[in-house]
Amino acid sequence: MVEGTSPAQQGSVQLGPHPHASSDNPGTAAQLQFSPRQAARPSLIATGFTLAFAFGCLLSSVYGFLIGAWPFGVVEIIWCGVALRKFQLRQAQAMAVRVD
Repeated sequence: MVEGTSPAQQGSVQLGPHPHASSDNPGTAAQLQFSPRQAARPSLIATGFTLAFAFGCLLSSVYGFLIGAWPFGVVEIIWCGVALRKFQLRQAQAMAVRVD
């Protein structure tokens, strides 16, 4: 670690040994490192699920209109719009992480 900088400023966080780890068992004192790219990975996966949810809402809306349950169709169209907006915001966030 560079003197005068925090782990967050260096771009990775190091987790030290567990406070109750014994010194005679080095296997419990392993260090882990996480980078900002690894932290963004679940966000990228979540965008796919958000898009799938929007598509499911769209299909449900079409079904609702076809069977004559137009209030259900309207609600599902609204949910589709909400999910698409969330997808759009997550894509923008993912692009910002890739630039950094």
